[in-house]
Amino acid sequence: MTAPTTYIANVSSERIAELLQKLLFVLRDSSEPMQPCEAVNIVRSQVTLTPFEQSRSSSGVDRFYNIFSFASIPLKKIDWLASINYRWLLTETGRHALEKYPDAMQFRNAANKQYRAWINTSKQLYEKTIQESVDAADGTPDSPESVNMISSEAIDEQEDDKLTFLQETQYKADQFISEYLKTLKGSEFEQLVAALLAAMGYYIQWIATGGGDGGIDILASNDPLGVQPPHIKVQAKNWATKASAPNIREFSGSISDRDSGIFVCAGGFTSEALKESRQKGITTMDRYDLVRLWAQYSEKMNAQAQNLLPLVPVYLLRPSE
Repeated sequence: MTAPTTYIANVSSERIAELLQKLLFVLRDSSEPMQPCEAVNIVRSQVTLTPFEQSRSSSGVDRFYNIFSFASIPLKKIDWLASINYRWLLTETGRHALEKYPDAMQFRNAANKQYRAWINTSKQLYEKTIQESVDAADGTPDSPESVNMISSEAIDEQEDDKLTFLQETQYKADQFISEYLKTLKGSEFEQLVAALLAAMGYYIQWIATGGGDGGIDILASNDPLGVQPPHIKVQAKNWATKASAPNIREFSGSISDRDSGIFVCAGGFTSEALKESRQKGITTMDRYDLVRLWAQYSEKMNAQAQNLLPLVPVYLLRPSE
């Protein structure tokens, strides 16, 4: 393995604290987990980038994004940030930290303190951190007391580039898929959802045309004739915006005790809508869920159905943290 380089030595700990705090504020204001690139791009729009942050690494990776790729790892260790299917989510612990430490330096100091405590509970990680965190002036290991989460630490740029490339690729792929879905008419989106349900083993009884039937776009069942409960009633909306709580309530009015309801919205759901759906027993599916399930079940579809959302698998090495 090549010697580590001081990849973020040009970024002060104060700056990293500012950027990470802004990142957590962005995640706090989102009703659902976010793609890392999407969250970082919002932070990018809120700050003035330094020349270093505007540049790219020798392998062509966005240095501003790479700051978050590396510096966010300890936030996950202290449970301020969670990663779910390569999407970032602010934890309750992180939410409390934002409220308790509104000042960026207070935020940094609290994070450093908790990260040092986390290191002390894990000898193996502690030793690795000491080896990788070297003093920029004389190359000697830092003392245990000086190991900070938010600092100009030395890291292996090649390994960090792997993580950044993976996340950037996933973000760009999501953008392409999102743009493709926007081109679909409402009826085409309904056909897509119906094809997915059929591949999952459900029997499609009918697909509504001309605006749905009483708020129901698709009716499916667990048996071929559709006589055995529950009937699966689906509302499929290819909206660019998020479905709201009133949308969920209106849909739930079509669901009886003998039915199961699924609300599919490409634009996602507001936090109030998700809360309402849990209370009403409605299953929600956003475009991330749709794509994940499509990738899982598309092999069971015929060629015509697969072409409704023509995904191609891409294999990359998983970076280590």
